[in-house]
Amino acid sequence: ITEVESPLLDKRVRQALNYAVDMEMIVRALLLGITRAATQPAARGTFGYNPNLLTYPYDPDKARSLLTEAGYPDGFSIAFQVAVPSSEKAAIYLQIVQYLKQVGVNVQLIRVPMSKQIQSIYGAPWNGKAFNMNYGSLPSLDPLSSLRFHSCLWPRPWICRADIAERALAADREFDKEKRRKIVSGLLHDLHDDPPGIIMYEEIHPDAIGKEVKTYGAPFGFVRYHTLEAKD
Repeated sequence: ITEVESPLLDKRVRQALNYAVDMEMIVRALLLGITRAATQPAARGTFGYNPNLLTYPYDPDKARSLLTEAGYPDGFSIAFQVAVPSSEKAAIYLQIVQYLKQVGVNVQLIRVPMSKQIQSIYGAPWNGKAFNMNYGSLPSLDPLSSLRFHSCLWPRPWICRADIAERALAADREFDKEKRRKIVSGLLHDLHDDPPGIIMYEEIHPDAIGKEVKTYGAPFGFVRYHTLEAKD
């Protein structure tokens, strides 16, 4: 969310956008089933990941009902600023646009280079009222590493919920591992029920190595070049 005057400020609208998109189909058809639709702004294996959450089911009727409750029975038009680094991601965003159009939400995609996206994140004007960005947890595997960006804790916040920021800080101050896990899991639960945007899919970063490589490792997303060895 990037502006005060935006339909996205209404929780019901953000929920509607999630119901409007068949993310399971996108994963099957456009990502060949190599990952899975996300249930929360964190991936499996991260600290505090909440295994009890489910993906938003594809339910366009529910989406239209929520939009009507929020005061948009005829939908609305909105611009999204997106940085799209690959052809498959371009196809995904175009498919999302088509899903949203079916429930009356007309999206103008404004494609920008990653450099522009980064400039906007640090304070430059946005070309729209929403944008794409991941909730990455590397290298710490801690969901709070990205929640600090997507909250009031960021110096130029695009979305600000004081309760989320306060609980994130409380988790940082908690040295008991299980108590901290409970706080993080609760945060992810609330961010599922009150989503900050369209919850998409768990990002994957595949690696490819040649037959001549003997040893290879990339824990937490970092290639261990000092351990690489070639076969004789």
